[in-house]
Amino acid sequence: MKKTFIGLFAGSLLTGVLAVSAPAATAMAPVVTAVAGPYTGTVPTQTSSQAPGRVKANKRVRIKIKIASPSTQVPKGKIVIQAVNRKSGKLVQRVSYNYDPARGSYPLGKLPKGQYKIITKFIPFKKSIFKRSTSISYTRVV
Repeated sequence: MKKTFIGLFAGSLLTGVLAVSAPAATAMAPVVTAVAGPYTGTVPTQTSSQAPGRVKANKRVRIKIKIASPSTQVPKGKIVIQAVNRKSGKLVQRVSYNYDPARGSYPLGKLPKGQYKIITKFIPFKKSIFKRSTSISYTRVV
């Protein structure tokens, strides 16, 4: 009789007739959101770049860069920094580095006098779970 009852109970659980659930989470339980992206290019990233407002001529321009992601992993990829003249729209300088979150700022080099749009792009390595992202900031060389 016990075996019949246990078999009937187990069979009903498997078919979905009966449902056994855990008690509801309390309000004190922390909410943890994690992004598990096993596929290439599924986790969004946000690039934030900060260029100095003014730079003296013959001084290197250093750009502060941070890549944010909802994932628990550190984004891995390349940083491409481009300086575009705001008046002519021509690309003046382009440099690329491997992204290192501990580094913080990256040198762009010396720029001629003028106003520049600094375009910072994060390009993830191949077969990475992260997406590309872009940020724009402005600076003036006087």
